[in-house]
Amino acid sequence: MNRYLSIVIMNRVSRPLSIRKDKQRRCYSDDITYLEPWEDETSDRFADELYKEISSEHILFGVQVKTLARRCDRDDFLFSLIEQPGTYAQVHLTWKQEESDDWPKILLFSSFEDWVNTSMLPDNRDY
Repeated sequence: MNRYLSIVIMNRVSRPLSIRKDKQRRCYSDDITYLEPWEDETSDRFADELYKEISSEHILFGVQVKTLARRCDRDDFLFSLIEQPGTYAQVHLTWKQEESDDWPKILLFSSFEDWVNTSMLPDNRDY
């Protein structure tokens, strides 16, 4: 297992690797720890908002998602794709109906570990 991933995925009684003191706020969700600026978010209202925003030409049109996390300082959300286990989408919600298939902007990840290494850890470092 990647040593950075062990910060993120652990059970509640494990001790995480040490990170900078100002970055120690963590949000626990089952066995997942999100590092700032990411936090646990499971409300269906954000998936509902995504469905409202995407056009029929968007890559996520018709795809069922589950909200997993949100970035506390932006309108970025992490969704799992229900019918494609192990696939994740980081989406920047715009809070309006979009006409273009370019919006809302998304990043797709082939695994949770890919999202952690590509997005959450750099976000935490730069936050």
